[in-house]
Amino acid sequence: MSHSLTQKLILSEKMMTAGIERVREIRRLRTRRKKTAMIVARVKKGTMDKAEAIRKLRKLTPGANVIIEREGWE
Repeated sequence: MSHSLTQKLILSEKMMTAGIERVREIRRLRTRRKKTAMIVARVKKGTMDKAEAIRKLRKLTPGANVIIEREGWE
């Protein structure tokens, strides 16, 4: 392999890794949204304590305080 071809392969691997990382990031975001919606729905339905939901939200997402304030739990 020539030197320039090796460099192109290394660059393409880095670009692919960045794309894959973005896909993973989006998947994590969507999963957090689904879980957050499920927790909020359970509290509204009455099958989960607010304190338990707050604990789970804080563990799940860094934006938990915004969700907690929006729902009026604290």
